[in-house]
Amino acid sequence: MENERYLFSTSDDNVSKIIDFIWPVYKEIFGIEKIYGKQCIIYNDAESKHADTELGTDSVKIKLALKEPCMWNDMIFQLAYEMCYCILREYKRQWKKERYLSWYEETVCNAFSRYILKYSVENWNKCDLSNINPEYSKYIDEYLQMKIKEEGTKQQENINKLYDIFCENPKAINSLGKYYDYINKDNSSIDVQCWSKDIGISIPETLSRNGSVEETLPQYIYEICKKYWNEKFPQFSACVAVIFSMALWIIKGIWYTYMAGKFSVYKIDKCYIDMNNDSVFLQTIQLIAYLTIGIFSNYVFYKILKTKKKKVRTIGMQQVNWKIL
Repeated sequence: MENERYLFSTSDDNVSKIIDFIWPVYKEIFGIEKIYGKQCIIYNDAESKHADTELGTDSVKIKLALKEPCMWNDMIFQLAYEMCYCILREYKRQWKKERYLSWYEETVCNAFSRYILKYSVENWNKCDLSNINPEYSKYIDEYLQMKIKEEGTKQQENINKLYDIFCENPKAINSLGKYYDYINKDNSSIDVQCWSKDIGISIPETLSRNGSVEETLPQYIYEICKKYWNEKFPQFSACVAVIFSMALWIIKGIWYTYMAGKFSVYKIDKCYIDMNNDSVFLQTIQLIAYLTIGIFSNYVFYKILKTKKKKVRTIGMQQVNWKIL
């Protein structure tokens, strides 16, 4: 599919029709003719658990994570989220801003994606896919209500608050997306009071920060590790193995330096330092490193054997899709 002013490339006709449906909304609300660079390539990876975006120098690739191509409600949400993310990054690039808050951008993209779901429910008859299923808007609405009723985190509350703002004034996303000048000196929070006064929008005070560092940092590290464990396990396991090995040699290097200093005090030549006769602590560290490498290697081998037949069945279709693209 090719827009006369901006190029969207995809091999999926469903994606093309959804883009035709929601892209005019983005153009009107944001007052833009592109989301990022000169081209946006969109493809689906049914094996992936999360949608993702890869930003290039002058183009962007959006990877959807749809188990079935007919999951239009999830397709709308994923596309809306990733397109909003691209626009925020285009703002950052155009204004040459160095600082940004990933937790805030995630909140904004989630909230605006829900607004796009609401728009889709109310205007489904304008989408070409409505010719296939005119009643599908009810499933989009069920999906939206499920998203709204999600509970448990402070960020979820902020998403719902922003969603309410967008429902009242969709163009508020323009002002709320340009937050860079209001990031505080701690590089982790926003001056909400000053920002609200300047743009004339009542921004919830809870949007000033993403909780305490003690609450968010471990969660952030956990989410990153979980993401790469699920999506890129071979790379993740290799990195862990390398880190453990490097840590082992660093510790042994420190131990050698300590022993060298100790031997020099007693005027004993360094050649008598025996690194093979390590302490119990170092032997334990070394054993953990070896065990980790062994476990990860066996797990990777198991995953390869388990998915080998499945990959052989799907590789032909993937090659066809890229040729079409």
